[in-house]
Amino acid sequence: MKKAILICFMTLFSSVLFSAETERGQINYSGSRADQNMSLNTEVMRTEYRYVQVPYQERVCRTETRYRQECRQGPPRRVCRTVNKPQCRIERQCRRDRNGNQVCRRVRVCTDRPVRVCRDEPGRRVCRQVPYQERVCRMETRYRQERRAYQVVDSRTNANLRFNFTAVGDSLGMRTDIHAVLNRELITLSSEDYSSPRRALVFNLQEDSRRSGRDLYINKTYSIQMKKSDELFAPIENEISASEISSGMMNFTTGLVSFPENTELLLRVTSGNVLMDRRLSSNEYQLVRAGDQTQVELNLGTILGADYSGRELGIELKIRIPQNLILNRNQFSRFERTKAVSRIWN
Repeated sequence: MKKAILICFMTLFSSVLFSAETERGQINYSGSRADQNMSLNTEVMRTEYRYVQVPYQERVCRTETRYRQECRQGPPRRVCRTVNKPQCRIERQCRRDRNGNQVCRRVRVCTDRPVRVCRDEPGRRVCRQVPYQERVCRMETRYRQERRAYQVVDSRTNANLRFNFTAVGDSLGMRTDIHAVLNRELITLSSEDYSSPRRALVFNLQEDSRRSGRDLYINKTYSIQMKKSDELFAPIENEISASEISSGMMNFTTGLVSFPENTELLLRVTSGNVLMDRRLSSNEYQLVRAGDQTQVELNLGTILGADYSGRELGIELKIRIPQNLILNRNQFSRFERTKAVSRIWN
């Protein structure tokens, strides 16, 4: 027989075991649309242990009082009872008439008197319920507490990614795939460019996030400029040449710098000790185009803040393309080139 089962829960503890969902997304860009969106959603689960009342069957035996009917044949008996039986008699009743003469007549008078009446009854069957003890065994439903594991949602991440593309130059032959992976709260992007000629995906990121209970909402906007990689990486493709120092001025000649906003210059100067070693700001050098090359003009007197005339300086110029700003950086092997020379300050 089916019985209703009442299950009671009691949380013992949580944060024991975590498991994460991972979601992947992909967009394909061929220059036809400027904006594309991608939504990724994941849940992080945790295991909670709870005590649960679980039914089970158990054989239970106990002594119970039962009843059975016992009957016997009774002996015949004489049954008597008292009844009122009328008895009558004749009486003479007299009276005088209006003339004074006596007139008599005979009257029947009856009265009730108790009389005992008896009869014989045959024997009859007499039955009664007699209690007795009996050992009874049956299967009964019992409950015990068991510790069970349950998967519950610990947190959710809702990520909305927006990609705004800008083609620098013509967009003919452009084809790019962008892959996104959301693992818990971490978003990882990778890209493969199949354009001809190949493009570098230089991006700028704007992002914000907020929490609401168990939910984390992430919004990221990637502004991507599709730049021809041969133009972007031209400053580091060939060897860098360096001039002498004249009146504190020095020139370095490199490949054509088409995108100065994506080109970094780092200068290290030593003379026994390190005089400087840092990235140059854009107002500390001049870029002058010379055909298909660019001359980097440095005023060392202004940069170093001193005159080192007659001294020999160790000068190292590093030209770098910031790879952390390129989505498809895995498609390029070199991101910087260094030129180190010794020059006397004339």
